Amino acid sequence: MADELRELDKQVAEKVIGECFHVLTADMDTSHRAFRCKKCGLRGFNYQTDHEGRVCGPAYSTDIAAAMQVAEKIWNDGGSVRMETGNHLWHVELLVGGIVYPSKHSKSLPHAICLAALATIESKSAS
Repeated sequence: MADELRELDKQVAEKVIGECFHVLTADMDTSHRAFRCKKCGLRGFNYQTDHEGRVCGPAYSTDIAAAMQVAEKIWNDGGSVRMETGNHLWHVELLVGGIVYPSKHSKSLPHAICLAALATIESKSAS
């Protein structure tokens, strides 16, 4: 499951946010927890680690603060986001360009936001 979530995070970063999903490697100066992305060369500090201790990009599908960046991206692009819960499941609908893109039901709000955002991007690219 963790690998599926990391893949979802990667797709959201690259397709929705439009940024590199940073695959990081420790720089020589580990005293400051400095890291450099293998793909784009970005340098940064204090990135999160995955379940295997690897440093990686934002956890959009599990971290509500990161997921709200996805929702903000939709809002900034002129869309709207509708979130609702029932029966212990979350459902998110995105309205972009007059078209409603629903997510599948999910047990967490961040996961539902990511599913809806990807459905929007995939529907747009299919048409």
